[in-house]
Amino acid sequence: MDANGWCVIAVTALLFGGCQTGTEQDIGGEDADPQSRPWVCRTVDATPYVGRYTSLALDAGDHPHIAYYSVTWGDLMYARLDDGGWTVETADAEGNVGKYADLALDSRGEPHIAYYDHNSRDLLYTHRIDGVWTREVVTGDGQGGWFPSIALTSEDEPRIAFYDFINQRPEYALREDGSWRIEVIEDQMYLQSNVRLALDSADNPHVVYFDGINYYLRYARWNGAAWVVEIVDPTFQAGYYCSLALDSTGNPRVVYSDGRNHALKYAERDMAGWTYSVIDSRVNLGEATSLDLDFRDRPHVSYQDKEWGRLIYATLEDVGWRREIVDAAGCVGRHSDIALDSYDRPHISYNDHDNGDLKYAWYE
Repeated sequence: MDANGWCVIAVTALLFGGCQTGTEQDIGGEDADPQSRPWVCRTVDATPYVGRYTSLALDAGDHPHIAYYSVTWGDLMYARLDDGGWTVETADAEGNVGKYADLALDSRGEPHIAYYDHNSRDLLYTHRIDGVWTREVVTGDGQGGWFPSIALTSEDEPRIAFYDFINQRPEYALREDGSWRIEVIEDQMYLQSNVRLALDSADNPHVVYFDGINYYLRYARWNGAAWVVEIVDPTFQAGYYCSLALDSTGNPRVVYSDGRNHALKYAERDMAGWTYSVIDSRVNLGEATSLDLDFRDRPHVSYQDKEWGRLIYATLEDVGWRREIVDAAGCVGRHSDIALDSYDRPHISYNDHDNGDLKYAWYE
C-alpha cells in the first residue's frame, strides 16, 4: 500500500509452455528472463456484496466507467472516475435489477447499459443524459433477456444481443425512432453461457454464443440480408464464457473456455477460416473472460484462476502467450472485464468475492 492508499503489486511476467497444474508456486519460475510490472488495484465500492457482473468502458480521456450489480440492494450501479475521484451512483433501483449488466459509452462519454430485471424477467436498457437516467423495457411480458451485450452504432443508437430463455434462442434488439425491434438470430438454440456482440465499421452486428444443445461455440453475423451462422470451434464443450472483439479488418477474435480439455482458448478468423491457440491449459476458470485488441490487433485477456482465486491477465506476443497475476489478495477476479486505454495499457474491473467489493486494476 503506498502513501496514497493504492495497492501496488509487482508481478512476474510469464512465458508459458505446457505444464501440469500443481501448487500455487508452480505459477512462476518458468521465464528465464522474468520481467516485473506494477499493477495498481483499488476498491471502488466497498458496500457489501457488490461488484457482480462488472462491465468496464474508458472514455476519450481514458477515465474508467463501470456498470455492475449490487446483490445487497438488487440495484444496477454505476461508477466513474474523474480528476476528483470515484463517483458511485444507482442507475436503477426499481425491483431486482442489474444482473448481466453490460455498458457502452457514446460519443459524448455518456453511459448506456443493458441489464436484466429478475422480477419481471425482462431485458432493460437505461442511458444517462445530463445526469438523468432514462429506463426502457426492451422485451416485455416476461419474454426473457439473459446475458445481454450492448454496442452503439456510429449514430449512438443502441443494439443489444441477448438470450430469450422463454423461446430458447439468441436474439438481437435494435432501437429505431424510440422503439425496439427484436430479430431472431437462430431459432431453438438453448444457451448455457453468455452472448457477446460487436458492431463492425458498417454497424453490422457480429455475435458469439454457446450452443447448449450440441455444445459448440457459434458465431453469427448479419450480411445485410440475413444472419449467417457458423461453428467457431468444433471441439465438444468448447465455448463457455466467450468474449468477442473485431480486428481492424472486421474479422472476429474470440476467447472462450474449452470445458472438455480444461483450457482457455483463443480463436481468430480470416478468409482461410478459424485458427486456434491455447492461452492457459492449467486453470480452473471462474465466471467470465474478457477480450480487447490493441492498435496492432494483438489480443489482451482477463480471466479468473478459480482454483487459487486470482485475477489473471494474458497477452499474445511474438513468442507466444504471456500471463501475469494481477491480483491475488483473497478470492478475486470474478466477472472481470478488460479495456485498453489510448496507450494500449490494460484496465480491468472485477469482483472481490471474499469482501464483496467492486475492484479496479491497471498497470502504470
